[in-house]
Amino acid sequence: NYNTNIRIIIRTITSGLSEDDYHKNDIFISKSSARINENQYEPILLSRPKFKQSIDIDSRNFKTSKLSLKVSNLDYHGKIFTDFLSYNSLIGKEVHIWMDTQSTIDADTSFKIYSGYITRFKHDKLECDIEVEDFVTKNSYYYNYRYVK
Repeated sequence: NYNTNIRIIIRTITSGLSEDDYHKNDIFISKSSARINENQYEPILLSRPKFKQSIDIDSRNFKTSKLSLKVSNLDYHGKIFTDFLSYNSLIGKEVHIWMDTQSTIDADTSFKIYSGYITRFKHDKLECDIEVEDFVTKNSYYYNYRYVK
């Protein structure tokens, strides 16, 4: 639907902060310009991210939900996007994706549709490709799954 907007928050610091608190270096980007809860979202997202997840209960397999974000490497708060990032590595940073409808007025009227961590970042002069993996996949590395007969 063309009346929706996709907003993305890249959390640069999460230690000691609640989900509703933000750090001055957090990155707010979107498909179209938006101002939500005092945060200005810059319209540098070049395309809507696509993702899916599947679980096969019979074979006890699940496919991870990865997505790729295409971001313009041009103006972000008066700097080239990658110049803005020069002091912070994005690898391992949290990403939260929200969907807004035409009636969205604040974060409480928006829908969180994805949360994950950045696993890869590459760029050229015009575009940045940011690969994100969901929280479940990252956290599953720490669990010992056992098959029970």
